[in-house]
Amino acid sequence: MKKIFTLAFAFTLISAFNVFAQTKTDSLKRSLSKAASDNARVALLVELSKNYYLLKPDSGLYYADKALTIAKKTGDINGEMRALSQAGFSMFLLGNYPAALQTFLHSQHIANQLDDKWSIARNYDGIGCVYARENDNKLAVEYILKSEAIFRQIGDYNNVVDELMGLGHFYRDMGRSDLGLQYSKQALSLSIKINETKWRPQILSIIGVIYAGINQYDLAINYLHQSIALAKKDGQMFNLILNYRDIAKIYQKSNQRDSTIFYAKKGFQMAKKASFSFLLSELADLLAQTYYGSDDHNSALYYNIATTIKDSLFNAQKAKEVMIINITEQQHVADLKNASLAFKNNLKLYGLLVVLALVVIILLMVWINNKKKQRANVLLANQKQQIQQTLQELKQTQSQLIQSEKMASLGELTAGIAHEIQNPLNFVNNFSEVNREMVEELEEELKKGNIGEALAIAADIKGNEEKINHHGKRAGSIVKGMLEHSRTSTGERQPTNINVLVDEFLKLSYHGLRAKDKDFNAE
Repeated sequence: MKKIFTLAFAFTLISAFNVFAQTKTDSLKRSLSKAASDNARVALLVELSKNYYLLKPDSGLYYADKALTIAKKTGDINGEMRALSQAGFSMFLLGNYPAALQTFLHSQHIANQLDDKWSIARNYDGIGCVYARENDNKLAVEYILKSEAIFRQIGDYNNVVDELMGLGHFYRDMGRSDLGLQYSKQALSLSIKINETKWRPQILSIIGVIYAGINQYDLAINYLHQSIALAKKDGQMFNLILNYRDIAKIYQKSNQRDSTIFYAKKGFQMAKKASFSFLLSELADLLAQTYYGSDDHNSALYYNIATTIKDSLFNAQKAKEVMIINITEQQHVADLKNASLAFKNNLKLYGLLVVLALVVIILLMVWINNKKKQRANVLLANQKQQIQQTLQELKQTQSQLIQSEKMASLGELTAGIAHEIQNPLNFVNNFSEVNREMVEELEEELKKGNIGEALAIAADIKGNEEKINHHGKRAGSIVKGMLEHSRTSTGERQPTNINVLVDEFLKLSYHGLRAKDKDFNAE
């Protein structure tokens, strides 16, 4: 599968995880083989996914999926939340942004239920990165600010440094160098204060790039060389490549061709070795521009490399799917607001009925009092007629309210069932898209003669097909229940399975209540 590692992700997510050494991976695998409980296995699988996903996102997704399967089977809701979040980051690196966004939103729903502040902030971070990758930096900043505020609230200042660093990068991309520099220097100051060194190379790199953007090249190169020194010391290859690329761009702006080629080639060779496709494309494009006119052979060579990688990274359909998911989420929020407004209106209506009832009681008391005082029979008759007229109007009003409530309940039930149908259909669409890509990989592996790898891919395809079949049957059962519910009756008595009947009505009642109150749940 294609490995995509974007610049936006590097500055906003890389602090959330660390690339562990091989000894750490081996230790986790040994612990997994000795795990005494399913919950322990889920936790270890999530850690393995974290350990793999930056360098091998497909392996990261594999372990996250295994953790998710066990967590769902055993009812480990906390493990399910963490596995979904980790799967979202792996999907992001694989370039499947719509699936990543959907997965983050699912994990966020569970995190909100559990009131898990750290996981809520982490999912906000992931969602922000997806929007940044789709060039919606304004929305990305909104989510990163939420994430930073929560991490600061719970005292996780390491991640506060990361979010401040991400804000600096996003604001720079939005053309706000002043805010970009402000947040980046806040991140550097806090990093020094808490004596952390893991993210400092990245912070220095961002500051250098911002200074380069405002043509202060000496300051920019100084910060970038500081970043290079720390990145070499900590073995941060990705950040080292970024610095070489950015220094090359500075020398390109100042027309220093030899220095541009020197740093660009250093970054290109490292990116090629590490399979960082996005950076490899940028550096190839930079070299093609620099060689153009003086060495057309090398220019064409690097141009072809850059074009090939870009074609594999960008997919307009994926951008469209992200937009659809965003619109769906916004519509869901709007539906919740409308439901809340309808509830308030119902309360006002019930209040009006109470007032009307009080009016009726008062009229009756007046009528009794007038009778005691032996008022004229004509007056009593008129009052009685007025009361009867009022009661008739109340009955008509009550009938109209009951009919309106029935229609509202029907609409809410329909919305709830439609929402339930949408979930399995989303799974069917996502797994179908994954299978399409995996079939292409299967063909490539068969052409290469890699039978073992082809069999492994075929097994994954088979597993995905089972999931597609499962969720398709789930959607079918919902539709079947709706058809059975709407079937007209002849009034003729027939033998009926009581268990099936009760189960169906419980499901309909459950979905109706869920449509009215998203926090309602029952087992």
